[in-house]
Amino acid sequence: DGSITNNQNDLSELRPININELNSLGSATQNVALRANLNADATDQSFGTYTVGELADGTIPAELETNVQVYDSLGRQHTVKIAAAKSDEGPNTWRYELYFDDPSILGSAHTEGVIASGKLEFNADGSIDLGNSTMEDIGGTAVDLGAGDALSFDYADFAADGSTVEVAAGSISFDFGTNSETDGFSQSNNASNLLSSSVDGANFENVKGVSIGEDGNVTAIFDNGLTLTVYRLPVATFQNADGLTRRQGNAFGLSDLSGTPSFQQAGAGGAGSISPNSLELSTVDLAGEFAELIKVQRAFSASTRIITTSDEILEELTRL
Repeated sequence: DGSITNNQNDLSELRPININELNSLGSATQNVALRANLNADATDQSFGTYTVGELADGTIPAELETNVQVYDSLGRQHTVKIAAAKSDEGPNTWRYELYFDDPSILGSAHTEGVIASGKLEFNADGSIDLGNSTMEDIGGTAVDLGAGDALSFDYADFAADGSTVEVAAGSISFDFGTNSETDGFSQSNNASNLLSSSVDGANFENVKGVSIGEDGNVTAIFDNGLTLTVYRLPVATFQNADGLTRRQGNAFGLSDLSGTPSFQQAGAGGAGSISPNSLELSTVDLAGEFAELIKVQRAFSASTRIITTSDEILEELTRL
């Protein structure tokens, strides 16, 4: 995740930054927040003999059917549909199913692409009653809507270039609103409609550049306008920085006097901040350059003496 541990004294956690590795990164969807209205005057549907998948396949007609776009761990985009119907089980009771429009992207256990089903209960004022609302995954395991628990499901592996590509299991928290509030799902005499949705996750496509912050965070900039923090540059601190061995090119090396390095987050733990988009005032090894200058000066002086001596010899020959 790009994080580093302060006072990290070994190099095993460090690795070179390779920008080419970042192309076509995917970030799986983890959170979906929905705001929708369900029509209180909708026709009740019979759920006496209901089995999971009957809303998805249309056996029981849905009053509300809408969808959101989610992403898997590879950055592939998929459509998740939400189908809800008013139930004859009570005046403020609705049944719903969450399902993928393409069941083939899921494991074989997901009938009709369904990943969850459940019941929505509403209070007399139209606000949602999360305490009596339910969600169950395809295996019948309850998901606590009020606690924001994540719903887990399996993506199917697929073949590409003659090999099998594994896709990490999905884990998404569906937010239907705050208990006894109308900031998520609500019930009124208005038409059933999805009012808004908020979904995270993305396919980041190709990297077009990077930026580095004063805190050392390396942020990749993608050609679709998205950004993602992908690395963090640590700053090495020493017990005795003056004991470092000077090397060519304004570089320094470890010595017995300097002690071992501790890697800190920039700006923390006694470490300085990073100056992005900046150059040192000089990247030249001044001692080495002065040594070369002295060599050139000595060579020039020697050549001058040779020329002077030759000139004096010629003058003497002319006088003869």
